[in-house]
Amino acid sequence: MAHFGFQSDEKVTVEIPVGTLNYVAPDPFERGQPTLFNPGYARNAFTAVLPSTTGGSWNVGSAQALASAKTTRCDANLNVCETVPIEDILAGLDQSAKAQADVVAAIAAAIKKYNSSSKTRRTANDLAAEAKALYVQQWTIIWTRFPAEILICTEGCQTISKTTDIGMLKSGSRELLEIANRALRLLNKSPDTAAKKVASKRKTEAVKRFQAFGKKTSQLPQTESKC
Repeated sequence: MAHFGFQSDEKVTVEIPVGTLNYVAPDPFERGQPTLFNPGYARNAFTAVLPSTTGGSWNVGSAQALASAKTTRCDANLNVCETVPIEDILAGLDQSAKAQADVVAAIAAAIKKYNSSSKTRRTANDLAAEAKALYVQQWTIIWTRFPAEILICTEGCQTISKTTDIGMLKSGSRELLEIANRALRLLNKSPDTAAKKVASKRKTEAVKRFQAFGKKTSQLPQTESKC
């Protein structure tokens, strides 16, 4: 008894009728194999009784899965893979990263409001630009290094660590907080009492945004599987 499964990287269900592009060898070529291939991983798509001496294969398009007496035995009822959707987490990270950059922009606006020095105003603009560039960096990591759905398998696949990517996100968030603190120190130099009140409010906001990003980051899977 051979157990066959499949993995589809397509975004939609693909139909491949039994025939020259979907058959089992040796004959009979139809042995209950699926014709609809849903996105993701199917561990036990169907079973087939094959010759014990020669074994056989399931052929789909140009792909071929071989089964014989030498094939490693597996527990057909074991669900070893899971497709985990993380798009909502990614969107939350994106929102949190932008919120951190927005805090810096708000502090920079307050610096320019309460300080007429052209040099100080230029510094405020530079800090806001630096924060914006860091947000773009965070956005790039979030949306290019993490898929909307991540495959997690307990056996049979290569495990790839995501700790480096997660570490880069955490580092970027700390840098955004540091930029906010630099801007706050500049704002606090203003003799205007109102400026100091704004600084106190924005400091609390900057810390909250940093902590929110950290909580979202902790929700990301630490590994993914490649099969």
